[in-house]
Amino acid sequence: MDPALTAQNFVLKCEDCEETSVCTCRICDVALCREHFGNHMDTNHKLCKTKNNSICTKHSLLFKHYCRSCVKPICSDCVRYEDHSTHGLSDPAAMLDFYKEIIALENAELHNVIKPFYKTILDVIDERRSELDINFTKARENVKEFGRKLHEQVDIAVMHYYETLAANEKEQLEKIQFDLNVFQQRIEEIEKKLEDNAKLLQRNDPFDLLTLFKSSLADFPIYPELFEFNIPVFQPNVPDFKTLLHIAGEISYIPRTENPLSLKCKHFQLSRSQLLEHPLHKSSSSNFNILDLSCLQSDGVLTVGKNNQFKQLQFKWGKFYHVQTNEIECRSQYVAISPNDAIYFSDTVNRSIKKYGNVYCHILIDVIDFDDLEPRGLTFTPSGFLTTEPRIIRPGAVDVDRNGKLWMEHSTSGELAVIRYLR
Repeated sequence: MDPALTAQNFVLKCEDCEETSVCTCRICDVALCREHFGNHMDTNHKLCKTKNNSICTKHSLLFKHYCRSCVKPICSDCVRYEDHSTHGLSDPAAMLDFYKEIIALENAELHNVIKPFYKTILDVIDERRSELDINFTKARENVKEFGRKLHEQVDIAVMHYYETLAANEKEQLEKIQFDLNVFQQRIEEIEKKLEDNAKLLQRNDPFDLLTLFKSSLADFPIYPELFEFNIPVFQPNVPDFKTLLHIAGEISYIPRTENPLSLKCKHFQLSRSQLLEHPLHKSSSSNFNILDLSCLQSDGVLTVGKNNQFKQLQFKWGKFYHVQTNEIECRSQYVAISPNDAIYFSDTVNRSIKKYGNVYCHILIDVIDFDDLEPRGLTFTPSGFLTTEPRIIRPGAVDVDRNGKLWMEHSTSGELAVIRYLR
């Protein structure tokens, strides 16, 4: 092994003489030894002590090994005094090559996939911002046009009131003028009668009076009735602000739920890196054949696989335990745990869903039969409802998110789709 690749030599060297550095200048971004850091000791520079990444901070010893289970380098005292006996230890140089490979693959993924994806998102955001500007401007123009049309309708309504008043005024004035003409004519008739009577009073011949005089008092008490007239009173019904908004219309905001973007990472070897970052609770051999699993609250998981048997993994002890007896087989690839810890699984032979008590009770109950359809993919909603997808052809895995959406994975394309809302 090349000594330069060991963990003991993972330290910064002085930029001037290749000696071990004791500090770095943050302004100049260089590492310096004791002999050469003097030129940077003024107010224009910022020195800080070099952190020795090859020293165990707990025991102050050089790192000797890399613990794959704890995902960190350890020293001899870590091995001696801490429980690493069942952990896998690796040479730091080998882990260096591994992490360099991971970093190179991650950089390729970041450069070729993720960064262009986020640039695409920026383009979409700019497009949506432009779309927002256009639509808000259009909405304001529509409001302005609404105001113009509303004023136009108000003017039409005012003109209608004016025309209605004018027509009614004309009609009533004509009636008043008719009454005026009738009674003016009666006054003229009365004046003429007075004049005729005055002439008769000047006559002395009794025969003239007896033959010419005719009384008209019986005619004048009879006169036509006056036409009724109505006084116009305008009672405005001016709508208030809220009523006007309710009558005129409202501003609604249509949600833009479509999201055409999807980040499809190749992951390369990132899964290996994630396993190193998150230690396993328990690993099983490939012949265990785990087909499905379901969480048991926070204590562990329930698996179904080899020999058609349930097994329970307790996180605290890291061991698998048999759950069901040998007399009962779980002929299923799908299992789900209810909120009260009852075990539900699909019987692929009888095409039914069965309830198997719980992890401590061995009582088998048929829940529902599906005749010619086979229930596939079992899961419980947040509100405690059991959901499944009865199909003849396997549709893929299903699951429910926290918003109550039932998701399904297409068996051929691998794309996710929302089957239905469960709330």
